[in-house]
Amino acid sequence: MSRLDLRLIPAHPDHAAGLQFVGYSLRAFSLLGMALGAIVAGTVANRVVYAGASLTAYTHVVIALVVCVVFLFSGPLLVFTGKLFYTKWRGTLEYGALATGVGGQFEPKWLKRPESIDESTLAVPDFSTTADLNQVVANVYDMGIIPLDLRNILLLIVATLLPFVPVVFMVIPLDAVLAHVVGFLL
Repeated sequence: MSRLDLRLIPAHPDHAAGLQFVGYSLRAFSLLGMALGAIVAGTVANRVVYAGASLTAYTHVVIALVVCVVFLFSGPLLVFTGKLFYTKWRGTLEYGALATGVGGQFEPKWLKRPESIDESTLAVPDFSTTADLNQVVANVYDMGIIPLDLRNILLLIVATLLPFVPVVFMVIPLDAVLAHVVGFLL
């Protein structure tokens, strides 16, 4: 996969050279993360209810589960890191040189002669072209080297933790939680 001849575009608006779509695969794995969370949550609930164990004693298990699920499903996307790093490096050099050249022509034309600025200046496309180029160059500089989106990772984490909500309510009665929330709001 890492040897594919990918046509990566450093200025792509997804800030991943056109590979951001592969990060959406984490959404499909959220159901599997929820299933793994349900297995662990069932085991923890069994020990809390029948063995009298403390729920806080299993905090490290829950954290380890979340870390393992995130690494298990997002780890394969790291194969693109080398190509994305090279694409960002290449794009920074090429687009940076282009922006420097355009800026080198723009500044003497407009900043050294303030007496030539009048209402007709607004009709000249130089400003719009420079602003558009700067936006494209900003996309290159903001490019990441891992095709992951924080929202997709958070969705995977929430799906993994969702089966633990009933376990928490087994330990903490709902009326106590509601009384605390109402007391906080009032």
